[in-house]
Amino acid sequence: MTNRLADAGRQQAYRLVARQALVVFVAVIVIAAGWGWQAGYSALLGALIAVLPNLLFARIAFQQAGARAARQVVHGFYKGEAAKIGLTILLFVIVLSWVPIRVGTLFAAYGIGVLAQWLAPVLLQRK
Repeated sequence: MTNRLADAGRQQAYRLVARQALVVFVAVIVIAAGWGWQAGYSALLGALIAVLPNLLFARIAFQQAGARAARQVVHGFYKGEAAKIGLTILLFVIVLSWVPIRVGTLFAAYGIGVLAQWLAPVLLQRK
């Protein structure tokens, strides 16, 4: 049995992640067009490091919803945030250790992704 309230929250979180992905992938295209393929590739990896952990968070955090499941909701958010941070660290370690990239471009795209994540709820509010 699915929890409709949790599904609604998960869908809203997925929409925010999709908008974040749109912003960072536009930035990747701009970076690639202006600074070449290696910068674009580095920016793409930074964008993926910003977006994929948020997608995992949305999946984990919105498994439960409602007043009766308040403890499970809080636990889900903690578990989702821990998984998000862990995946972010893992992806940074993998990319920085084994992939020849432009580090500045990687972090710039990651920063754009984080900024898009923070600003999306404010900029996309329904009036």
